[in-house]
Amino acid sequence: MFRRTISIGVIAGVAGAASVTAAAPASAAGPDPKPICARTDGVQYAANYAAGGTWKVSGSPLGPDDTDGTAYQTAEPSAVGVTAGGGSGYADSGVIRYLGKLSSLFDGDTFDPAKVAVTGQTPAGLGRNLYFDTNGNHHYLSFSWDGYYQSIDGDNIGVIGNAGAEASTARFSTFPQDPGPASLSGTLTMAEVRDHFAARTDGGDTDPDVWEWAGATSSGGAKQANRVTSIGGVAMPTCSTALEPVARYRYSATNPAEMWTVYNTGPYARDRSFYAYAKAPGQKTQNLGQITVKAGSRITFWSDHGGEEGGNLYISYWDGMGQWAKQTIYSDPAKTLR
Repeated sequence: MFRRTISIGVIAGVAGAASVTAAAPASAAGPDPKPICARTDGVQYAANYAAGGTWKVSGSPLGPDDTDGTAYQTAEPSAVGVTAGGGSGYADSGVIRYLGKLSSLFDGDTFDPAKVAVTGQTPAGLGRNLYFDTNGNHHYLSFSWDGYYQSIDGDNIGVIGNAGAEASTARFSTFPQDPGPASLSGTLTMAEVRDHFAARTDGGDTDPDVWEWAGATSSGGAKQANRVTSIGGVAMPTCSTALEPVARYRYSATNPAEMWTVYNTGPYARDRSFYAYAKAPGQKTQNLGQITVKAGSRITFWSDHGGEEGGNLYISYWDGMGQWAKQTIYSDPAKTLR
């Protein structure tokens, strides 16, 4: 997790286009076998480095070059390798997965430890924390647009011990907590945590979303390396959904309209909506609006202007893991449909 609060940047929204024109109609999508294995669905990767001063999350594994080399992950078949340490200060490297509503961790009135169980290479060496969405914004804590931790933002963090032991309590004294309406403090049983939320009188969520962090930690010195193979009984997948834009054709050598295709495939794909913007050299940005592509499908559409040097397409979307993804592709002006 983290030891010091940092604040970098601001939360980003959707960038406005310089000029707005009507979007060309999108075609019907059809199935396509094109595989995409760039991300792990429902999972985020977290690295706390620079002696605990920088905590970053990402939709893709953070390698040594993405940090200072003291906290990073590696994608492995059906597992995520987590490595922390090798520097002079605190570091941790972990995986975060959405578990569901707090009530989903119970069977009736009884907390089920299997719902937060973590398996790995050396379970006793994997720490575990729960993030409670106390403020009800459907995301844990607060991060800048590029993934850097900003603040606890009215949420709560409970430590539930290492993965080698069955969880029964959550400790709220390890990390700074906003007092908040849930009044979580000290060490509570999971039933007491549920009851604290149920007793809220401020109109906030009485059954908040919950995420679990599992990973390796180091207080300095030798590196601690481990592997996470499952969280909450769900195995770490190795392939996932990621939107992939592809430049197709200009309509003709004399008509600069350009055709684009966006793929949304992979064994863990789900429907995605994205914002599309087209830009040609020396021309204003064309806002193509919001477009939805079904899971396991592709969608093709036109932008109605380009240029002699070709154009480019920007797409931006929430990737379903709390990250604002942005991709750019460029067309080949020599590649024409007719």
